[in-house]
Amino acid sequence: MTSFYNYIDRIIFKSFIVSAEALGLYRIFFSLYLLIFGVPVVVWIGHFSSAFYDPPMFSLSGLLSEFPDFWFLMVISLVSCLLPILLLFGYKTRSVSILLALCILVEKSFAYSFGKIDHDFLMWMIPLFMAFSNWGIAFSLDSKIDPKNRNKVAESWPITLLALTLCLAMFSAGLPKLMGGWLDVSSQAVRGHFLREYYFNERQDLLAPLFLNLESPFIWEVLDYAGVLMECLFLFALVKPNIFRAFVLIAIVFHVLNYLLLNISFSTNYILYMLFIDWKAVISYFRRVNILSRVEEFISFKSLSIIMGLQVCFFLFYLSTNYEAVTLSPANFLFEQVLNLSPLVISGFIMLSGLLLSLVNAVNYIKKNSAVRRNKITAASQEYIPS
Repeated sequence: MTSFYNYIDRIIFKSFIVSAEALGLYRIFFSLYLLIFGVPVVVWIGHFSSAFYDPPMFSLSGLLSEFPDFWFLMVISLVSCLLPILLLFGYKTRSVSILLALCILVEKSFAYSFGKIDHDFLMWMIPLFMAFSNWGIAFSLDSKIDPKNRNKVAESWPITLLALTLCLAMFSAGLPKLMGGWLDVSSQAVRGHFLREYYFNERQDLLAPLFLNLESPFIWEVLDYAGVLMECLFLFALVKPNIFRAFVLIAIVFHVLNYLLLNISFSTNYILYMLFIDWKAVISYFRRVNILSRVEEFISFKSLSIIMGLQVCFFLFYLSTNYEAVTLSPANFLFEQVLNLSPLVISGFIMLSGLLLSLVNAVNYIKKNSAVRRNKITAASQEYIPS
C-alpha cells in the first residue's frame, strides 16, 4: 500500500516539474494570449432581451432569473480586460490570478445562458490553478518589489491538476460517443456530423468541399475510431508524463483536422497545451538570443501604466462603436475590421502555429532524449573496457 501512495505522490508532485523561469514565461504567454486573441467580455449580452435567458441549472447564472444590468456587464468586462495586464507584469500575482478566474467564470456563466456551452470552458481554470503554482516568482513586479518572492518554490501539482482536468474533459467527450454507437461499423458518425455541419451550419470552407464527395466507409470509420480512442485513452496517458505529452501532440493534430474538415476551432485549448511543452529548450533558446534579459527590463511599472492606458482606450473604443464581439481582441479587430478576413483565419493562425511549435518541440525532445541515451550507453560500455 505504501508503494501505491508513493506512486500517486510521484504522479502528483513530480510528473511536471518546472522551473520558476518556465512558470514566469508561461504566465506571460497566457496573459499575452488573452490580450491579443481575446479577453472575454459580456457587454454584448446587454443587446438581448431576457426572453433568451436559458442558463444551465448548475451555474452562477442559474441563480438569476434574467440577464444582469448593463452596468454590471460593463464593469466586469472592464475588470477582466485589465486583470490580464496585471498578470502579465506579475503584480499581486496570486490575488490577480484568482480574481481573473472568477471574472472569466462569471462571464462564461452568462455567455452560456443562451443554452449553448462552448469549448472554451477550461479557460478560467488555468489562472485559478496556476495561482497556487507561484508563477509570479520570476519575470514579475512581485519579485522586484519583494526579493523574498524569488525564494519561493515553483509548485508543479497545479500543472498535474490541469492535466487531470484536461484528461477528464477529453474522457467526458469520448465516453458518450463510445456508448452512443460511434464505433458501429454499419454507420459513419463522423460523416453524419460532417454533413450536418456542412449543410445546416454552412461550414463549407477549407477542406470541407474535398470531403463532401468522399464515399469510402473505411476512411470515415477510421475517423470514427481515431476520435473516440484518442478521447477515451487520454485519461490513462496521465500515468506517464512522456505519454501524456504525446497525447497532447495527438490532440493538437486532431484539432487541426477538425478545423480543416469541420471548420470547428479549438484554438482556446492551445494555451493550455502550451503548458506541457519542453520549457527547458525554450528557456535555453531565449537565453542564447538574450530575450530573457529584455523581458526583465520590460517588466516595470512604466510599461504597466502604458499598456493599461492603451487597454482602457481600446475598451472605450469597443463601447463607442457597438462592436458586438464576445472578446476584446486587437487581433480580431485587425483581421475582421481592417483586413476584412474571416474569424476562421484567426483560429487557423493560432492552431497551425500551435501545431508547428508542438512538432518542433517534439523533435527537439526526441533528439535530446536520444543524446542522453547514447551518452549512457557510451558510459556503460567504457566501464567494461579493461584497463
